[in-house]
Amino acid sequence: VQALRNALQRRKEKHYDLTKKLNRITAVGAKLDRMKEVAVNKTDENAMVPIQAKEGEMIEVKEAAETARCVLETVSSRVIREVERFRLVVDSKLRHIISEMGGVAVRFDDKINDAWGTILANTQPSVEPKFDAV
Repeated sequence: VQALRNALQRRKEKHYDLTKKLNRITAVGAKLDRMKEVAVNKTDENAMVPIQAKEGEMIEVKEAAETARCVLETVSSRVIREVERFRLVVDSKLRHIISEMGGVAVRFDDKINDAWGTILANTQPSVEPKFDAV
């Protein structure tokens, strides 16, 4: 159970990391769009330098997001394997418990039947009454 909890927690952390990187892509994209709008109005060649730097940053952020997506997929597949392993273990334990309970029930029924047999044997009259036929 603890291994499954740890796997789910790790997946949650990786999902959060991917979400942060995707939000970063959105933020850098918005900043890049604003910079391009401002640069269109300027004829200065130096206005393109920050845009090129921001485009480079955008590429880096997209690569980081893709890496985070791959890590999340890897962790998710581990979680799925851990869930399957957990199901197998729980299934095996439940089958064993049910088998044990069945054995206990059979032994209990045998004891009850023996006890009732003893009680009935002790309550039976030793001599059968004879009825005269008329």
